[in-house]
Amino acid sequence: MIGLLRGLIALLALALPATLWAEEAEQASSEPVVITGIVKEFDLGFEPGTISDKYERYASFAAWRLGDGPVETTLLWLTLSVDTEEQAEALKQQFREKALVRFLAKGKPSFRGDGGAAQSAEVDWLATLDPVADDEVSAAADLIFNPQAFDDPELGTFEPHPSAFGYFGQLREWLGEETIFEVILEPMGPNAREQALSMARLAWAERAAIDAQIREQVTDHIYSNRTAEAGLVLAPVDGSVAPEEEEDSGPSLSREDFNSDHKLVSVSCSAQQYCVFGYSAQQASWEWSYNATIMLSDDGWYVDGWDFP
Repeated sequence: MIGLLRGLIALLALALPATLWAEEAEQASSEPVVITGIVKEFDLGFEPGTISDKYERYASFAAWRLGDGPVETTLLWLTLSVDTEEQAEALKQQFREKALVRFLAKGKPSFRGDGGAAQSAEVDWLATLDPVADDEVSAAADLIFNPQAFDDPELGTFEPHPSAFGYFGQLREWLGEETIFEVILEPMGPNAREQALSMARLAWAERAAIDAQIREQVTDHIYSNRTAEAGLVLAPVDGSVAPEEEEDSGPSLSREDFNSDHKLVSVSCSAQQYCVFGYSAQQASWEWSYNATIMLSDDGWYVDGWDFP
């Protein structure tokens, strides 16, 4: 009889472990943890009655660590909720830019993205603790706040942008035009630079095909719909020139003129596997511009869309 009971218990253990383990994992992930980090920025968030009955504030961290774990540079977002305006003001003072902050979080950070390609992490605040100096976290943050130029064997030197966090750029001739060429490393992370450079190398290697496809798809979209975009008076689909409607609406363009009258002014490639190609043109007293985005899939790059600022 005892043997039978033991057998039944063993069968139950095999039948139910997934649920039990999931509950245990959830409980473990929700246990309070200590995080030390260097503040990137503090956001005033929302007042009571907007999204909750509390004062909602947000802070982000350039570098941080969970307990005594390894230093992370994946951007960490912290949500802080308090009851009074005085408490909210105190948080603003504690979480000022570049301050080292040690706090208790409601559970371990959750990451957006996959492993080393995580785009950012999120956690909820529980209480602020007395700070304890952390030289490794401070050194990692310093490299982010005071970036240095770096060299790529294929693409050359990228200089840090003087004011745009996580941007590095150079001037490069693309298809006969001098163009701003950037890589975007924000959100940061251990693989951010190589991921951004990988997209930049692809964009450079395929520049002629990408440029041609962007021009053709944008032109097809505009002329097949016969719409006026960005102040243009567009010609009919048959390519004939439409009559002027208003003196300040700009000259009409044939399909061929629109397709060829593009100047590539910027290329920005991100660690999140996309590149934005910025175009503009100018004729006489009017101008237009748009941005097109390429994305990376298992089958290679594709034009994901475009917008007219």
